[in-house]
Amino acid sequence: MVAALIKGLFLGILLAISVGPVIFAIIKQSINYGHKAGYVFVAGVSLSDITLLVVCL
Repeated sequence: MVAALIKGLFLGILLAISVGPVIFAIIKQSINYGHKAGYVFVAGVSLSDITLLVVCL
């Protein structure tokens, strides 16, 4: 039980900090339209993640 919990926490942290296509989209958005647009893009991604999490729970 404890081993599964530790594996799950490790995998969750690893996936949370992994670099994916969203980071490149944020960088591109920021370069093309400025840092404010990058912040708005991050807020949109975060809002969609939170919405999906709430629906799943």
